[in-house]
Amino acid sequence: DALGPGGSVAATRLRFLVICPVLLVFYQLSSLNWVKARWEAFLSLFAFVSLGLTLQLILQLETRERSVFQAVHNYGSIIFMLVTAFLPLLQLRTLHSVVIAIAAVAVHGYYTIVFARHEPHMLYMVNLFVGTSALVACCTAYWRERSHRKAFASR
Repeated sequence: DALGPGGSVAATRLRFLVICPVLLVFYQLSSLNWVKARWEAFLSLFAFVSLGLTLQLILQLETRERSVFQAVHNYGSIIFMLVTAFLPLLQLRTLHSVVIAIAAVAVHGYYTIVFARHEPHMLYMVNLFVGTSALVACCTAYWRERSHRKAFASR
C-alpha cells in the first residue's frame, strides 16, 4: 500500500512505530509468571488491543484517495471477519469469546455506520456477515469447552 498511488506514510509509521512495539511488549509480557497464571485475561486483552490496532490501521489505509481499502470496498469488513474467525484459535472460555466477539461486532458496526456510507440494506448485510462469523466463533468456543468438561468429568 505504501508504494501504490498516493502511498501512505502514516500507515507505515503506524505499523512500525506503534503496532510492532505493542506486539513486542505483549510478547515480552507473555513470559512472566503472573501473566501465565492469568492467561485468559491476558489473551482477552491482547485480542482487544489487536482489534483496536486493526481498526486504526484500516482507517489509516482508507484515508487515501484511490485506495482499494476504502470502506466502500468492504475490505475492512473482511478483516473483521478474519479477526473473529481466528478467535477460536485463542482457546478461551466461552464467556471471554462472547465478550470479544460482541466487541468486534460493535466496533465493526461503528466502522461501517460512520465510514462506509452504504445503503441501509448493504449495512445490514455486511454487519450480518461479521455477526455470523462471531457467532460461529462463539459456538466453537462453547463446543470446545463442553467437550473438555465432558472429558474431565469422565476421568
